[in-house]
Amino acid sequence: MYATAVTTAQSRPPRRGGVVRIIRRGIDLGINYIDTAWPYHLGESERILGRVLQDGYRDRVHLVTKLPMFMVRRTEDFDRYLNTQMKRLQTNYLDIYLFHAVNAGAFEKMKRLGLIEMIEEAKRQGRIGHIGFSFHDTSRRTSPSRTTSRWSAPAGCAGICATDTGSSQDPRTS
Repeated sequence: MYATAVTTAQSRPPRRGGVVRIIRRGIDLGINYIDTAWPYHLGESERILGRVLQDGYRDRVHLVTKLPMFMVRRTEDFDRYLNTQMKRLQTNYLDIYLFHAVNAGAFEKMKRLGLIEMIEEAKRQGRIGHIGFSFHDTSRRTSPSRTTSRWSAPAGCAGICATDTGSSQDPRTS
């Protein structure tokens, strides 16, 4: 299976008129990986995609969103953001949930607040299929992948988008 991706990481909200129609048409033509995050399109991306993924479209894609690390202050923020994002996306399951924009400071925050344990618990509960992070730092020594082996999702979209897994197995059905 080759994954074809669409990311919605633009800075301004899209015009609402044809967005649902356009993204659904892309899914109809084979897009099966949708990546979004809390701040994309000034906070509107997840809500828009929630509408897009109704009427059976959710089951046709691998859905990815990210915990906005720059907004997390307390351990309780993990569940608050995850629950809000799932509500916005109108789903009870995320194929991949990433810690967003991890750098040395964010990684220290993840450890200090117990967020790695929180994401693992959400995975055990079946709310998340795979966990990972997007890495935004200048030093590879600060990458979470060098300090723990807990990650089941690659650190960047390119790792998924260009990979032939040789399997059509959907993790939601295994």
